[in-house]
Amino acid sequence: MSSGGYLSEEDYERARQLVPISCVDVLPYRVAHGLEVGLIRRRVPAKNGSWTSGWALVGGRVYRGETLDVALRRHIETTLGPHIHWDPGVDWDHPVAVGQYLLEPVEGSSFDPRQHSIAVTYAVVLEGSPEPQGEAEDFRWFLPDALPADQEIGFDQARVVHAAIDALRA
Repeated sequence: MSSGGYLSEEDYERARQLVPISCVDVLPYRVAHGLEVGLIRRRVPAKNGSWTSGWALVGGRVYRGETLDVALRRHIETTLGPHIHWDPGVDWDHPVAVGQYLLEPVEGSSFDPRQHSIAVTYAVVLEGSPEPQGEAEDFRWFLPDALPADQEIGFDQARVVHAAIDALRA
């Protein structure tokens, strides 16, 4: 194990092979001109084993000892830039969706060939001008009725995205 409680890359790869990984995802949204949700464009797995570019939620793993809000902030800042502001009034006990990511495509679950993971998904109000960086090639706002086609949303996250939007509309 490396310092600070974080796994070395070698240890993390071993853990990915043995246990589900805890993750946090975020669906950014704004309501200035009606509800709009944000997605990043990034490398995503294709069903044939290759990788392609597709739309996805912002997020990733939660480090050991890291709270959900700190993990969420870290992923927002490293993906959309340090000048993004978001509403910290998120109800951490009630995510808007939960995604189960399996190593093989399975109906009703999301897909990540790298690892089995469980991701709690939160919808957060974002303010500022996102500057895609890190894994993000692009960031765009979408009206809920004008989202990319489900097959253009990577990791089979379309179900999670739609569940999060339904929770926002409720």
